[in-house]
Amino acid sequence: MIIEKSQWLAVFTILALFITTPPATADNLDNTKSLSINGVNMKYVEAGSGELTIFVHGAITDHRTWNEYVEPISEDSHFIAYTRRFYGGGPNETDANYDHAVHAEDLASLIRTVGSGPAHLITWSSGAYAATIVASKYPQLVKSMVHFEPITTSKIMDGVPNYKSASEEWDSRWGVVMEQLKAGDTRHAVRKFVEIVFELPVGGFESLPLDYQDVFLTNAYTIPIMFSGDTQVKTDCDYVSKIETPTLVVLGTQTHRAFAMEVERMAQCMPNASLHVMPGVNHAGPITGKDDFVTLIRNFVGKNS
Repeated sequence: MIIEKSQWLAVFTILALFITTPPATADNLDNTKSLSINGVNMKYVEAGSGELTIFVHGAITDHRTWNEYVEPISEDSHFIAYTRRFYGGGPNETDANYDHAVHAEDLASLIRTVGSGPAHLITWSSGAYAATIVASKYPQLVKSMVHFEPITTSKIMDGVPNYKSASEEWDSRWGVVMEQLKAGDTRHAVRKFVEIVFELPVGGFESLPLDYQDVFLTNAYTIPIMFSGDTQVKTDCDYVSKIETPTLVVLGTQTHRAFAMEVERMAQCMPNASLHVMPGVNHAGPITGKDDFVTLIRNFVGKNS
């Protein structure tokens, strides 16, 4: 599900007109901490000891995405989940440049700062972009990676047969989001955004756990920042083919075909990557298939410790 900036800049410029101040974040873990990384105050949670295992969230979320993972992962690992730059109800930096290369430098600095690396990196969706850059640029900092349905750029799909038709069908679904944005109903627009990505029925947003609903709504203001940004590092097949880090790429069996093709391509291009297909889930897998994903993470981290 790669949506290029040119497709969405107009849409989220409209959104930016209505979302001017991010709501205050609601940290629901008593052990939330903060750390200055590259001049930005970042929130994170930390628990356990052992192999350093850092969780990297995707779009429209923050470190609370991983709340349900703290207890099982920290049983045998040094668990950290952090909120990336721009997210979590922080300063409304609508004029700032959203760049995955900057997120990568933040992640690398975090690994160095906590001082117990190299790290195992666990990502969801666009969180894989920063982790991929770190693994390429600073391989000594990364011991292994587990990506749940990674998103990078469409460059990775160059030359792949049948991708264009599959992606066109996927892109056609987004008109309803544009309609809500034009109407100024940003909260409904964000709900529709999540329903499309998670392939939920109309009204399905309300079926998500309340904690996750709050995370998405809290981070709605980041959408125009994200889609008006740019990244100089283009992670095409040639780029990721040079990454030797052991990597597990996880794909849900219910994921849209265009998205699935992107995930499969990532696994094919990386020399030390393997693809695991998780039954019965789509892009919402870390929520709906949490127990299975936890098992995959623990097994893979243990194997590469």
